[in-house]
Amino acid sequence: MVEVQIYCSSLTSDVLDGISIDLFSGGADRLRHIDFSSFPMLWSSRLLSRLETLAIVGSHNVPGPSTNELTDILRRCPKLRAFRMKSFAEIRVSQSKGGVAHLPALESFELYLNDAEGFNQIISSLRIPECRKFDVRCFNVTRNVFSNDTSHFTNAFLSAVPSSSNVSLLLDAFELDLFERRTEGDVRINFSLNGDSVWEMLDPLIELTAGSVPWPPIHADIDLKYTIPFQVANILHKMPSITKLRLRGNSDQYITQLSHPTLNDGKYEWVLSNLRELILDNCPENDLQIFADLSGNRQAGADMD
Repeated sequence: MVEVQIYCSSLTSDVLDGISIDLFSGGADRLRHIDFSSFPMLWSSRLLSRLETLAIVGSHNVPGPSTNELTDILRRCPKLRAFRMKSFAEIRVSQSKGGVAHLPALESFELYLNDAEGFNQIISSLRIPECRKFDVRCFNVTRNVFSNDTSHFTNAFLSAVPSSSNVSLLLDAFELDLFERRTEGDVRINFSLNGDSVWEMLDPLIELTAGSVPWPPIHADIDLKYTIPFQVANILHKMPSITKLRLRGNSDQYITQLSHPTLNDGKYEWVLSNLRELILDNCPENDLQIFADLSGNRQAGADMD
């Protein structure tokens, strides 16, 4: 047997009490692929060492592993190429940090957490040098999960994931809808931000997109509902490779942040020198006039749609 797939649409608590599958106890040397959905299993036993893909989708009534158990599972799968785990009610945070999981063959890592308390512990325990897809989504996130020092959050990512990989990160409590780094094509960053503390996260996240390689073209989508102009300007200055910018809920203060006057010639130059396309959503008529004036006075350069 090379592959096992088990999908359970619903399991009640009384059924769960009578089922306990020691999935990782060995004895199936040919097994390479496991795909379980809402199916109970033990996490602490000796893991099959020849797995190439491991996909586990839990439910609110199926207990997940502790952070150390998850790291141990991954560490015992040196040939693992793809890992996906989603929808567990809780991942228990271990009191002491376990060992590091080196996964030299892993190309795809997906982890969706309903409780992000163990987020840093899991990420900082990974070493996946060949990873090409890294997708982590944390729900019910609170600011103290990352402590006051967001550099730990950044360093955990940079240590775990090579700069050549695609990175997707969703943090719903920060309303950071999608953060994505691509090795080919565009980088797309969507910001829907609520609260000043969220902005503290942006510098580390922007650093992650760049790493040690040149910026690729960027498409940025920014919801301005909860932002203030200087914050937007600060972010734009740090992303000079933006080629497409979409601003939602604009005002004249934001539009004027897109350009600044040159010396004594009455002209303006764009903050984003590589900008080719600008989309303004829900823009009042008077703001459009300000934008038209800026466009007419800007210095000659690359065309913009």
